[in-house]
Amino acid sequence: MEFFEIQKEDIITVTGDKTGLVFEINKESTGERTSIREILLTAFKKVGDENNSYIIEKKGLIYGKVIFLDKIKELDSFETALKYCKTRYDEEIYMGNLQYGEIYRYNKVSAVVMASGFSKRMGRNKLFIEFQGETMLEKILKILSGIGFHEVILVGKDREAMKLGEKYRVKYVKNKNPGLGQSESVKLGVSKSSGEGMAFFTVDQPLLSKEIVLKLMWEFYKKNIITLPVVNGHKSTPVFFPQDKKTELLKIKGDTGGREVIRKSTEINEVNFKNRLLFKDVDSLEDLEEIYENMQGGN
Repeated sequence: MEFFEIQKEDIITVTGDKTGLVFEINKESTGERTSIREILLTAFKKVGDENNSYIIEKKGLIYGKVIFLDKIKELDSFETALKYCKTRYDEEIYMGNLQYGEIYRYNKVSAVVMASGFSKRMGRNKLFIEFQGETMLEKILKILSGIGFHEVILVGKDREAMKLGEKYRVKYVKNKNPGLGQSESVKLGVSKSSGEGMAFFTVDQPLLSKEIVLKLMWEFYKKNIITLPVVNGHKSTPVFFPQDKKTELLKIKGDTGGREVIRKSTEINEVNFKNRLLFKDVDSLEDLEEIYENMQGGN
């Protein structure tokens, strides 16, 4: 995890109030280097206000601003932080919980919805099969557009999908070669993205919720390595990839998606869940019936 570094001797003053915390930096000084983490932890003790979100301004040789959002301790506060970050453009932003020594950098994560398949096992286009009153494609677009992703990219081949993308104001990318498999959607999503990290979503997981996506995203932020859900030892999707995996993702082929990149990676952040149905793919009408039966049975 990387942090912006300044000189200890550069700090002239540390002031704090309910609007934030400001460091004034002396551009003439030199000395031992220290991380923003150490500075924040020190400042937290000086200010002592557990409810602050801190703003740290860098002045001197490098002018800029570092914003730190404190007290991120549940999904609601993480979601609020994401929405705040989308209103800031060029600032460097960190978030976490100083009380527990948690500090991680805000990443601009692009969400890619892969909607170019042929639904051969289903026998009909499953993008537009209704589940609880809305199509599966609309359900995932509604969830993702309501979360603070840097952008949402819909990779599709159908005019109906494009129209739905317009409704939710997502970036639509036409897949002209859907026959090349899921990898083509992955590569199109990566090549058309402007974010740093990437998250890939299929359309056929009707029980995927906003809370699940936020939990995975939060865990991704904390470690900035490949992050995915695991149920009883079995890996599932959606999968989050850090920026340093983009080159590998652009080289994949066939219908394996990003699985080959995952297989070759030495670091995987596995987020455990208990209910397999939350991530069940709907590839047939029988799969859909199974989900409905389990929902009625309270499982």
